Amino acid sequence: RYSLDDLSNIVTESNKQISIMFNNIDGVTSNFDTFTTELTLKNENFSILALAETNLDESNKNLFNIKGYQSTYQSKISGKHKGSGLAIYVKESLLFSELSIYNQCSPNL
Repeated sequence: RYSLDDLSNIVTESNKQISIMFNNIDGVTSNFDTFTTELTLKNENFSILALAETNLDESNKNLFNIKGYQSTYQSKISGKHKGSGLAIYVKESLLFSELSIYNQCSPNL
């Protein structure tokens, strides 16, 4: 596990930058192709992609791959059809791990 200071030092020492793109995809099933097309057209190589409101369960995450990225999904809230679920795509060249203590979803949000 790295603290934010550790991560900052690693990035500074390696003289590399980390870039993050966040998008409310409003349904990965209906908007994923458009998202990946627009991503390809951008002249940016993002380290991390975060997608909110995927409305998808983790069991289906392998249907939505992005070349060069590994992904993790937080499933949508059971019984809620829209407005939940999260996907995070991390460049394959980066190491990451999920911290379950911070991976919580509440129907009250």
